[in-house]
Amino acid sequence: MDRQIVYPAQIPLDSDQLNAQRNAYVGLGQLAAMAYGWSTVAASGFACTPGSGLTLVIAPGSLLAPGVVDASAYGTLAAVSSALVRQYASRDPVTLAVPGAGATYTVYVTPATVDTDDTVLPFYNAADPSVTYAGADNSGKTAPTVRQDMAQIGIGVSVPDGAYPLWTITVPAGATSITADMIAQAAGAPFYDTIPQLQAAKQDALGFTPVQQGGGTNQTTDKVNLGQDSTYEGLLRVS
Repeated sequence: MDRQIVYPAQIPLDSDQLNAQRNAYVGLGQLAAMAYGWSTVAASGFACTPGSGLTLVIAPGSLLAPGVVDASAYGTLAAVSSALVRQYASRDPVTLAVPGAGATYTVYVTPATVDTDDTVLPFYNAADPSVTYAGADNSGKTAPTVRQDMAQIGIGVSVPDGAYPLWTITVPAGATSITADMIAQAAGAPFYDTIPQLQAAKQDALGFTPVQQGGGTNQTTDKVNLGQDSTYEGLLRVS
């Protein structure tokens, strides 16, 4: 993982901060690739529960999906097309309106990168440092301050290109509310067990401590002969 080097009295550059964030971003992506592989899509969270009437509530979750470091310029840094596993997040519960009864729908997640949180930023005024500019060149224009990797939740009768299925919702004709039995994990949903779930499912191969068995001729402290038969070459006969 790369780290930036800065020095006392060095003039700070915007690229120093941007590169530091990009380096951490790449490091996390490389770690995700080690855990899941470079081409695996994996989802965590996104629990689906009935809401009020014909609505669903999707819990926060995150999605790992293959992509590139930056498909477009990141601030003053140029785009980088190197492969990277990226994490997309949905931080808050999302309420979805089910389009209607008498149909089957799929809840899906779409990874999206958005430059957002536009703000009129203060800029340094070289002509009069005591008076800051409002926006670049004192233009008063806003600029995005955050690049977000978002997991956008949607519902439809089909899954759009670039999206991944999570849940299948089967709504009988005439239904006026969603119930738990209408919700099932979608075929191909990229859910994987968590480490605690894997630990709970683990079963030791042996339920006892094995002890040395044997006896008879040719036994030594470092060897046990089982079923020795001098009729055949070798010491162990299985029939």
